[in-house]
Amino acid sequence: MPWVFRDVSPLAWPLLLAISPTFLTAQPAGKVSFSKDVAPLLTQRCMECHGREPLMANLDLRTRDGALKGAKHGPVIVPGNAAASHLYRRLIGEETPPMPLGGRLTDAEIATVKAWIDSGAEWDSGRALAPGATTTTSEKKFTEQQRRYWAFQKVVKPAAPAVKDKEWARNPIDAFIASKLDEKKLKPNPHADRTTLIRRATLDLTGLPPTPDDVQAFLADNAPDAFAKVVDRLLASPQYGERWGRHWLDLARYADTNGFKTDEPRPNIWRYRDYVIQAFNQDKPYDRFIREQIAGDELYPNDLNARIAVGFNRHFTDETNQPVIELRRQETLTDITDTVGAVFMGMTYGCARCHDHKFDPILHKDYYRLQAFFSNIREQDDLVLLSGAELETYKQQLAAWEAQTRDIRDEMHALVEPMAKARREYYTIRFSDGTKEALKTPPDQRNPLQALLAIKATPQITYEDRALVNYKDEEFGSAPLTAAQKKRFADLEIELRKFEAVKPNPPMAQTIIDHSREAPKSYVLRAGN
Repeated sequence: MPWVFRDVSPLAWPLLLAISPTFLTAQPAGKVSFSKDVAPLLTQRCMECHGREPLMANLDLRTRDGALKGAKHGPVIVPGNAAASHLYRRLIGEETPPMPLGGRLTDAEIATVKAWIDSGAEWDSGRALAPGATTTTSEKKFTEQQRRYWAFQKVVKPAAPAVKDKEWARNPIDAFIASKLDEKKLKPNPHADRTTLIRRATLDLTGLPPTPDDVQAFLADNAPDAFAKVVDRLLASPQYGERWGRHWLDLARYADTNGFKTDEPRPNIWRYRDYVIQAFNQDKPYDRFIREQIAGDELYPNDLNARIAVGFNRHFTDETNQPVIELRRQETLTDITDTVGAVFMGMTYGCARCHDHKFDPILHKDYYRLQAFFSNIREQDDLVLLSGAELETYKQQLAAWEAQTRDIRDEMHALVEPMAKARREYYTIRFSDGTKEALKTPPDQRNPLQALLAIKATPQITYEDRALVNYKDEEFGSAPLTAAQKKRFADLEIELRKFEAVKPNPPMAQTIIDHSREAPKSYVLRAGN
């Protein structure tokens, strides 16, 4: 069967030569039974992807007609000719990707499928297969091999190996390196000269080269701890957090804009950036660093830094003019779930959004169990970074400004309200039915999901008064302002500006919060849809 091995890397030949005789000689014992021999194989190994909607590769293996119809590449099963059947060719690796994904049938199982196809691929009359039909539960079970995988074992600190060159191996990390070098019969490079050493350390810890004065000071210092003092100085510099905080900001997908279409700025998201830099420079314990970003508002509600830290999950890409708010919300939850899984678990969690993970022990429903923790969150882009007496002073100043300017602001709004109402009604039409229902429902009667939909939809149909002054909105059913109305609006603006000196302008941050005590229900979405 030389055609089996075309386009195969030479590195794979020893493996192929070892297994190919088995493919050629393995034969099932006795006549193959579809119900007893073939149906269990298809059900357990194929139906998760090719027996649920949407069907992967458009291949439906639930019925014989579906299997004979095949996928986009033609019939998957050619009765009487296994060699021409895509199904068999994928099982033996003659076509890519080999099937099933994430594993391989045994030689005896492959031989069973081949014998069944060659004998005519008979299918019990009326028999339809379904995922998990031959097991007591459709839930995937993890093997002991999966559970023993090194990445999921408890971290244990090993003893440092003994080494010959103790002058070179000055700490436990050196000892492990030296042990491997000895094992490979390799010699370490000579020690770097002092100029190279300070240059390496400075670039590594701050991203900048050392100054000539720094180099000369190090060369002149003959103390045994001269290099340790250099490292301590670099770790204590603000540039250390700026250099190494960047790596965490990449994990958090930090950006100063929304990252979609109009890419609107996020004017106060930089507070999170500075929080990360500060955490590195303060040598904040890693466990505290994680807790603050995942649940800082719940665990440390009086710590403003922790409130900023929760902004870890505020960096999602956002399509702010998306009319289907349910979809916009779900895409946000997907982004958060994928990121939390990848960053804090160190694995590609997002695969389980659509199905049980093909390789790692993560169930499809585990993905939505994690997502459920975030189902009640919403953006808070006006977190006032004040506390205690300063916060009370701010509240008093704001209340005073609002009282002094209420009549002016009310009159300004009344002038443009007809246009605001017309545009609000015109653009509400584009929303999904669920979003329109949420907006129509009185706030005190909305369920948890409706409350979140209304919050995300309202900015799309809310306009600043000043932005409506010069609009000509006859097409939306409202007349534009007259010249006299525009002059009155301008006069009111002048009056309003007189109170700018008493209007408080506190520091603010963009973050997320829990909207209420009751979260919307979470569901397992079939194929992530």
